[in-house]
Amino acid sequence: PPLPNDNFINAEPVQAFNTIIEGTNIAATIEPGEPDHDGRASHSVWYKFTAPGDMGFQIKIGESDFSAVLGVYTGNSMDSLSLVGIDEWGEDVFFRASSDVEYFIVVDNRYEGGDTGPFELSVIPFDPPANDSFSDAIEMITDGTITQGSNKAASFEPGEPDYWSDGSHSVWWKFTVPSWCNRI
Repeated sequence: PPLPNDNFINAEPVQAFNTIIEGTNIAATIEPGEPDHDGRASHSVWYKFTAPGDMGFQIKIGESDFSAVLGVYTGNSMDSLSLVGIDEWGEDVFFRASSDVEYFIVVDNRYEGGDTGPFELSVIPFDPPANDSFSDAIEMITDGTITQGSNKAASFEPGEPDYWSDGSHSVWWKFTVPSWCNRI
């Protein structure tokens, strides 16, 4: 029998955050017009949730019996989908969600026509780093002070250069060259 969430229009609602959703893509198919998730599409299933506020989210695949691709989209139909983030290795996607926007999660096989099986999916809210967005770049002090930071839980921003082709986890810094600095 076909899976209830095999088609985008029947995406399974995420009932709670910070829980494990048991899923499978066994017997899942590709829909006409479905995007190639990072160049691949073969056995996709869909989930959806609406962000309760402007906040960060981690979409995570736990245990799985196949090589998964994990993607997050916005849009209200297959032909209007806009990619928010993707992980071709099926581990996790970090992104900043906007309040009251519906997000669609796709779990697919990484290899066309490849293996299928059960998997665990989690939708986890988080607080992103203060300098996760380009507009929130932190000013670096140029007096020799060492500045430390982390890109843990950082997200990929729309319009950001895609350094690694899978949506990077970038944080942003800025500095002003001091007037005393020699210029070439």
